[in-house]
Formats: sequence, C-alpha cells, structure tokens
Amino acid sequence: MRGYCYLKKSKFTGFAWNIARAFTGQELNINQKHFSEVIFGAGIKYAEIICRQYLLLRCAGLKMNRELLYSFGKPGRPFVFYLPLQWRNITMQCGVKVALLRMALIWNIFLCMMLAYGILTIAKTIFTGIAATCGRGRQQFGTMFTSTRWPPVIFPSHAGMVAVTIS
Repeated sequence: MRGYCYLKKSKFTGFAWNIARAFTGQELNINQKHFSEVIFGAGIKYAEIICRQYLLLRCAGLKMNRELLYSFGKPGRPFVFYLPLQWRNITMQCGVKVALLRMALIWNIFLCMMLAYGILTIAKTIFTGIAATCGRGRQQFGTMFTSTRWPPVIFPSHAGMVAVTIS
C-alpha cells in the first residue's frame, strides 16, 4: 500500500495504533442521564466506558487503518471514516487531513443504520414470539421416556408424547 510506504519512509509506522490508543483515553462527553438502566443494568456507572469500548471495536479497527493508509497514499486525499466528533478532533490534532462534513454525514448515517438494525431485531423477536405462541395450540409439548430404574422424564419435542422404556 502506498500509504504504508509513506509512513515507513517517514519512520512513523505506528501512526494508526497511536490514534486508536488516543481514542481509548478520550471520553465521548455523553450526558449520564442518556444511559438507560434497562440496557446497562448494574454497569450503569461504566456506561460511557462500555459505549467507548463498543465503538472502538466497531469503528477503530482494520477498516479505519485501511482508510488512514489510503488517505496517506494519495496526496491531498482527506481521511473520511465514521467516527464520533471527539475522535474526529483527535484525528485532526494528530495531523491528518480530515473531511469534517463528510465524516459527520457518514457518522449520522452509521447511527441511523444501527438504530434501524436494533428496531428490526426487536420487531423480529416480537413477531417470532407471537408466531411461536400462536402455533402452540396445535403442538404437543414433549416426549415421555420411561425406565425401570427412574421415573418418567419428559423432554420437549415436536414429535408428540411417546413412551419409551429404557432398559
């Protein structure tokens, strides 16, 4: 990659690693009242750290490194990647040319996509539960196994009630 060659010539190959490390220490400045106790439970005190770790895994990985290398590989090409505002500022402070408007737009699109994914997952779970509840009237709820040594045990099955003797 041309960006890697540029960073290698400038003797600064750990550049992307240094930016990701700076991201870990930067708070996201999210108001504490915006965190839901239903979602975070007992970890509500550490909700900001949990969100930061999630974003580090989701955003600041190999894809970000690749985009950084592409931006260094082509002269005049700005860095464009979905990052929160605080991380965009860190990237600019490290001397990377950043397209702020495009990054803000991509970040908001990323947030909308994650919200839509969450809503669709919840809807799928609800509809699956409703479908399973509606279908229970037609099913029998288990298979019965008997043994001469143990009392009968019923295991869930779609085959219906079947008595089997285990010797």
